[in-house]
Amino acid sequence: MSHLKEFTDFFEIETEELKGLRGIKGEQGEKGDKGERGLKGEKGERGKDGKDGKQGSRGEKGEQGEKGERGNDGKDGINGKDGKNEKDIDEQEFEKLKKEIEELKKPKSYIGNISPLTNYDAVLITDATYNEQLTGKIKKILCDASSNNITINLPNTSMGFLTIKKVDSSANTVTVNASGTHTIDGDSSAVLTTQYESIDIYNKNGDWYIG
Repeated sequence: MSHLKEFTDFFEIETEELKGLRGIKGEQGEKGDKGERGLKGEKGERGKDGKDGKQGSRGEKGEQGEKGERGNDGKDGINGKDGKNEKDIDEQEFEKLKKEIEELKKPKSYIGNISPLTNYDAVLITDATYNEQLTGKIKKILCDASSNNITINLPNTSMGFLTIKKVDSSANTVTVNASGTHTIDGDSSAVLTTQYESIDIYNKNGDWYIG
């Protein structure tokens, strides 16, 4: 055993003596050739969705497109009823109404104890607004609403009798308004919608009643 240890120690000493000093570092060698491309890696997991970006500015207005082709003509509508002249009341009928008004204005005598109707009046109106003054106690108002709707404003009075009649066939209306807080059969107004429709109203203590 002691011989073996002596041999080993001798061998280590010889080896140290044989090992030379470390030489100077040599220069860097040339770059080697590019290696082959490696295998494609596996697809990674999908990342989280990013936040929505801000809305971009509105773009400029584009040029006007070309004019399209003309469409097909539509079907003819149903024929309406034959109307009268432009104002729904022809000249003959208008003259007839004027004569009727003149006749109504003339004083009439009656048999017995009934006095002539000296306070009777009549008028034909076409304006959109008519303010009734009721200068006479009895009056007939003929309304031609063929060109426009008509509104009649009644006076603030405590007595009187009125007949109001729509003489045209147009779709326009004749509206009769009581004054202030007064009423016509409990309502603030009455409306005539059809040709020759009429109302007879009389006043009692400021309110009007349809007779």
